[in-house]
Amino acid sequence: MLTLIRRLRDNHRREAAKEYWRQQRNPCANAARVFEALTDAERQELDGVIEFGASWGGNLQYFMDRLPRVRAVGIDVNPIVADLSTQYPAYRGIVGDERALAQFRDQEFDLGFTVSVLDHLPSDVVVEDIVGQLLRIAKRVILLEPFVEGVHADVSNKTRDEVKPGLERGQERFKAFCYLWNYDRMLDRRGARWTKTAAPLHPASLGPFYHLYRIASPVALGKQATVRS
Repeated sequence: MLTLIRRLRDNHRREAAKEYWRQQRNPCANAARVFEALTDAERQELDGVIEFGASWGGNLQYFMDRLPRVRAVGIDVNPIVADLSTQYPAYRGIVGDERALAQFRDQEFDLGFTVSVLDHLPSDVVVEDIVGQLLRIAKRVILLEPFVEGVHADVSNKTRDEVKPGLERGQERFKAFCYLWNYDRMLDRRGARWTKTAAPLHPASLGPFYHLYRIASPVALGKQATVRS
């Protein structure tokens, strides 16, 4: 009975979060962080790019304006994700959630990324599945998401001191639908090769705790090893 209650509660939280984000328009103001995390050589190799949680597609627009050859796919629960396709023939906007990732082939994209998306999903099981799917369908993955050492929890509406004493501006309160997940552990479980650098975005809520993860897909690494052998 407790398991059933917990499952129903978790499903309710997930649906509530999706309904909230269906109504929100993300400014997509951090595309340059992802773009500049790639080397010149990596950018020259880009052909297909996918963003999970693309909102209206502004981050992908940034890529297409600088690399006109790029084929871009954005996924979001908000229908505005489809709007950009009227201006960019190489863009495809898919209205959907994490289940939309299953339709793509292994290594179909050169890059998959998220920007402040996984930190607003209330299920670590769903988040880890998204990370795994991105590692399957993209040769390299970039996550721009918040991380606090030792915290893997729902931090919605809590103060920073409540979550972990000693965080800067401890009385600052996290907003609704805010979650801190342990991406280090998720990536290690998947056998990915990754690096992480601090990349604070703003002083409020989760802003100071963002990190940029550069990840080599274990699927791509396995293929490289096969070729070398």
